[in-house]
Amino acid sequence: MINLLILASELACIVFPGLVLHRAIASRLLSRDEASDGLGQVEPGDLALLGVVPGLALVGTIGTVLAIFGLFNTPVFLLTMAAVVVWRIRDAHATVLDLRDLLARCWRPLKGGNPLAWFALVIAGLNLYCVWSVVGIPSDYIDVWNHQLPLAQSIVRHRGFVMPQLDNWFY
Repeated sequence: MINLLILASELACIVFPGLVLHRAIASRLLSRDEASDGLGQVEPGDLALLGVVPGLALVGTIGTVLAIFGLFNTPVFLLTMAAVVVWRIRDAHATVLDLRDLLARCWRPLKGGNPLAWFALVIAGLNLYCVWSVVGIPSDYIDVWNHQLPLAQSIVRHRGFVMPQLDNWFY
């Protein structure tokens, strides 16, 4: 249950603001496209689906800038993400509508009983289960416990980057 709560909070506080920022940037760039043949046209649902990874990169960049200035803590990060969503409220509304349309487009074949859609759903569920089981804690990879976790804890403890970050030659 706690994992679902963590997943929901990550979706709301990290992924959604990233999708909003991606939509704002992409829609502005696509509106300046003067191609007459329509090759620059992207479906809104596809834009939301394609925006997950760039959105995570944009949110990570915001987190890095906050860490550079020593402001990387939960309240400041959440306030910044809320400010981004409020600042781009029209893009946030459009992103919610795009996600709703995307889910409706995915639900239609399932409701109609399309066996290929059900097969794709089962495969996606199996993939999600496999990924969920591999990334679970505790990790079997020693690199996570020796290098990455202490570095992440140090960044959070210092609310950003300090010099030296850890008592190690490499940090």
